[in-house]
Amino acid sequence: MEWTDIFSGPAFEPVKSRELHLGKDCDLSRPLVVRDTDKLTVEVAGITIEAGFGDKYLCANGRYLYLPDGYMEIDGSFIIPTEALAKIFTLGVTQDDEQGAINFSTADEQILQSGDEFYNEDDPETTVLDGPAPRVEEIVLAAGTISFFGGRRLVLMPLIRPSTYSDKDLQDLCDTLADTENAIFVMTSVIEEKFGKLRPGKREQKLITACEKLGYCVQLNKPGRAALQEMARSWANECGAQFAKGAEAALLDRCGEDQFLLKNEIDKLAALSGYGTITAEMVAQLGTVTLDADTFDMVKLVAAGRTDQAQQKLKTLLALQNEPIMITGALIGNYIDMYRVLQAKRSRRSLADVAKDFGYGGKWSYRLGETERTASRFKRRQLEKCLEVLQKLDTDLKSSKLDADLLMQKALCELALAGRS
Repeated sequence: MEWTDIFSGPAFEPVKSRELHLGKDCDLSRPLVVRDTDKLTVEVAGITIEAGFGDKYLCANGRYLYLPDGYMEIDGSFIIPTEALAKIFTLGVTQDDEQGAINFSTADEQILQSGDEFYNEDDPETTVLDGPAPRVEEIVLAAGTISFFGGRRLVLMPLIRPSTYSDKDLQDLCDTLADTENAIFVMTSVIEEKFGKLRPGKREQKLITACEKLGYCVQLNKPGRAALQEMARSWANECGAQFAKGAEAALLDRCGEDQFLLKNEIDKLAALSGYGTITAEMVAQLGTVTLDADTFDMVKLVAAGRTDQAQQKLKTLLALQNEPIMITGALIGNYIDMYRVLQAKRSRRSLADVAKDFGYGGKWSYRLGETERTASRFKRRQLEKCLEVLQKLDTDLKSSKLDADLLMQKALCELALAGRS
């Protein structure tokens, strides 16, 4: 494969003459090649070309171009295959074997169509088949439709669910993908985690195998706890702030793993810190919490005999307009978790067995690990009494005319007594 240096090289003009030859403006007062920790960025002819180190593709004008042989960077110059350069500027390419040169024709030269235009779902060259299981007839029709402009049509099938197809229809779908000549299919699917791992079913695996054989298949994993902490530190740095040791872990404990919520919380905490150091105390003071996390904090306070602090946290939850019945439901869930873990420990069963038997998803190891530490303060009969207190509270909230706040404060005191008896 021939390689062409965009800016300089033995076979072509220097950058300035090259740009003038193509009729492009080139600002030489600033670097054209910018090295980042993760990618190389080139600005040329009014567009930005980016390529990550080790990637097999580059992004130009919002379009992604595949580079099977990668790219090279030599002495500050960005070097890519001639085919990619011709694609970006839609140039004609001819090879002069006698002169040992490659010639570019600029007669039809224009900037590559932007990603926003090219990937437009409303484009007449694009067919979108919505729903978890588009009918096979629709897929066959979309695959067989001839492009208006002689190219291939783009068929989008977002969030397809192979499990909803019969074996016959799924086979027909795979056969259609293998036989199509006029279309490019782009399919996405969500596979649920089971016990912290992705376990595609038989039909999902069949479609994945077909896609890997015919084209490309990429798995995008949900970031784990360590990855989320790294992302939190990166977001804080972007704001001009940083986390004190352990503060990002405390933020995850309070907010959960919702990335949008985490980003918003970090922006808020960075401002609170004066764009300095975000401490665990700041997270405790201002960080938004999930109801389940807050009620579990209440349980730990009650178990530790700090009932007055548990009452104060309850008042805060009520002041934030949390419904008493919802708070009670979360408390019941926390005590049931402790009962399950305690019984499993007595039966010499692992936390993994608990997660499997009761269907705990996501990052269950951290949740059940914290639950196990708190449950170690209780005996089985004490937890049973606590659950009886909460069952009565739930009934009273739904039937009694007494003030809900008073009922909940009374129940917290009863939980403290039940945990000591």
